[in-house]
Amino acid sequence: MKELYGKNTIEQMARKAKARGGVLNLPPSSDAFKDVENLALLIENVLRNGIKLSIVGSKEDPCPDDRLFELLPGALDILREKNTMMTKNSPSKEHINYITKRSIVKADEFARKMRPIIEEIEHGGADTLTKVAAVLNKREIPTSTGKDWWRPATVWQLKKRIENLDNSLDNSQSR
Repeated sequence: MKELYGKNTIEQMARKAKARGGVLNLPPSSDAFKDVENLALLIENVLRNGIKLSIVGSKEDPCPDDRLFELLPGALDILREKNTMMTKNSPSKEHINYITKRSIVKADEFARKMRPIIEEIEHGGADTLTKVAAVLNKREIPTSTGKDWWRPATVWQLKKRIENLDNSLDNSQSR
């Protein structure tokens, strides 16, 4: 059994989360997201204990975004092999890949839409993530998930996605 945070295994953390109200909060840097096996173990325990998983990011430790989506199909394959969570209604690998690609496409579209707004705000003098978040909140612009409150970490993640889009565009044009 792989351990997470020293003595507390993923199983112990899931049981504790169930006792505390049914939500397991993990930082994106958690060992649970390091590889496919740990993610499979986490999903298995979340399902077994009937709890919700919340990935809580910050500026220093942003949400894993695409990395988590890349690990998910492999983790589901492991669970299928173990016959955990497998019912006739379980999502197929193709369905998971479709959802993953759709999520990434939607996030990229949102970043493209937000680029000119972020640039305008920064040119207007907002020189920190906190100031950019404050302006977005004042303008009541919803986040990509529809929330009405921007945090510096959310702005950082958006700017990182915009930067990645710029880099992929630069790479495709140089070929």
